[in-house]
Amino acid sequence: MRQLLLVSLLCVSAFAQSGNLGVFTNSGDVGGPAIKGSAEFSNGQYRITGAGANIWAKQDQFQYVWREMSGNFTVMATMRFLGQGAEHRKAGIMVRQSLDTDAAYADVVIHGTGMPGLQWRSKQGEDSNTFDIPFDGPGTFKVKLVRTGVKIYMFIGKDGGEPKEIAHTEVSFRNPVLVGLVVCSHRAEAADTVLFSDVSVEAQAPARTDLTLSLTGPGAISRHVVEFQCDEHAGALGLPSGSFAVEYVNGAGNGLAVVPVGGRSLIFSNVTSGSGARYAADRYIWWDAGSRGVHLYSDSLAGKAETSCHALSAN
Repeated sequence: MRQLLLVSLLCVSAFAQSGNLGVFTNSGDVGGPAIKGSAEFSNGQYRITGAGANIWAKQDQFQYVWREMSGNFTVMATMRFLGQGAEHRKAGIMVRQSLDTDAAYADVVIHGTGMPGLQWRSKQGEDSNTFDIPFDGPGTFKVKLVRTGVKIYMFIGKDGGEPKEIAHTEVSFRNPVLVGLVVCSHRAEAADTVLFSDVSVEAQAPARTDLTLSLTGPGAISRHVVEFQCDEHAGALGLPSGSFAVEYVNGAGNGLAVVPVGGRSLIFSNVTSGSGARYAADRYIWWDAGSRGVHLYSDSLAGKAETSCHALSAN
């Protein structure tokens, strides 16, 4: 027995303002609402006023208070609407690829009725998706958004209750992303104000886990590392935008490839292939097609995606 240790199309339409914004750095309207929004930070609270037709379908309009971040993070806030407004007005926490009005995004929001929602647009220009949760009416809500790799988690608590995990989705963002607070009135001719308090933004260090595999069988175990660089589609599949290392392990009838996907070390196992070496893990296929290059494929509810890579060095 040999033991192996694996170690793990629309333009920008936001007018950005900076100043004393607490844990955030900028604020502005996205999508050009007819009524200009505003953001104030005082005594640890954000008073954000936003208009806009909606955050939905293929275009968004809202007031955004944001900062740039990379990697995994957790954002929490307590929020309540001030005054009356449309039933489908919404406010909460959003992570967004850019300030384009049709950019990829994911958010945890509360509607005017008190209904929580997890919304997302997987790719720029696509329609939005949603997962709505029935609630018993308006109130003061604690909302939390957690980004872990490609996964976005929604946590909700109401009227003093601690946030509980409700749902999650997957969106493959490129780093860095924008993360912050949003307010949308759901009416082009009106604006709504939301008070946010107890706002926190915490970057999460990647968790390091050592995994020991025992491979039983004849022959020696070989290991080698290859450094790769992929094309402009790498970020959409969760691969690093720059160069990265892939470790190959062969022995005892096994072929493994350890590939960094979505901020984690994903272990791929060799599967039958008509040509080249094909490895599978989760919804991904890592395919070394020899002279035709190396490719990573993904097939999920968000659709099919592919990136092509080339080796920079090997050892």
